[in-house]
Amino acid sequence: MDAATKTQISGLVFTVLLPVAAAALPIVVARKLKAGAAERPLLGGLAVLAGLVTAHLGVVGWPGWPLGDAHHWVLLAVIGAGGLGLLVDQLRPPARPLVVGVVALVVLGFFTWRLLAPLAGLWEPKGVLPQLSQSAWVLDAGLMMLVAWLGVDHAARHAPAPAALAPVALAFAASAGAIVVSGSAIIGQLAGAMGIAVALVGVAAWRWPDVRVGHGAVGAAVVGLGLVVSYGHFYVDMPRPVAGLLVLAPLGALGGLLGARTWQKVALALALAAVPAGLAVWLAKQADAAAMEEDTGGGEYEYDYGSL
Repeated sequence: MDAATKTQISGLVFTVLLPVAAAALPIVVARKLKAGAAERPLLGGLAVLAGLVTAHLGVVGWPGWPLGDAHHWVLLAVIGAGGLGLLVDQLRPPARPLVVGVVALVVLGFFTWRLLAPLAGLWEPKGVLPQLSQSAWVLDAGLMMLVAWLGVDHAARHAPAPAALAPVALAFAASAGAIVVSGSAIIGQLAGAMGIAVALVGVAAWRWPDVRVGHGAVGAAVVGLGLVVSYGHFYVDMPRPVAGLLVLAPLGALGGLLGARTWQKVALALALAAVPAGLAVWLAKQADAAAMEEDTGGGEYEYDYGSL
């Protein structure tokens, strides 16, 4: 077996097979054990969390300690958001949007800061907050992620699970393409693997409606997407407009509130998400083509400012 074939098989295993198997395992076990109504909101969250964690570990490996690369904070953020979301799922009565918003602010504030900590030396020591707000996509990125989190969470409470997850999976797929075009195959592969895991849970929830999507599933998926996209912008040089469109694309899940049947809700959600997702990929390709025209040297390289 030649090296190219081994690489393709390895990519298939770690990008597709392992994330799908990990996401499917909680669903299969729960159905065998006939989980009750109290466990159903946990089911989708555990499945999404398992798939995202496996995708990260399979593509970029286990994080060491202290963390050697900024992208490992994506894994910790997914675990933190998913874990806190699963706790919120257990609140009786169900959590109000304010509770979800507070959790989202805490998670996004901490993990976005940690993801970008290696860049702190590149910013002026005086007037840090104004400097960030004017020259770096930090504050508005966090706000966009918060809006996306709350929007998808609202859709998950009032629309079928497939309609809530389908736009997130599509945004992951578009992010994979945009990040690869911008210069990082490995982070693009990570985004693709995460998107496949989310898509699997959405398909399973369509087949078995008792697989519900709660706060844990939404938190893990949206934070995973948001931080991968943020990494793509800050460390891979993906254009800022591309990153903004990708972060907001999951809001297409609100289209799931319309329509009468599940397939109609899913179709509307995907249609709304496809506009910003498709535009983001197109803009990334345009930026790459423009950069190649300017670069007469023709050398390809990948930015790597992520090491602590």
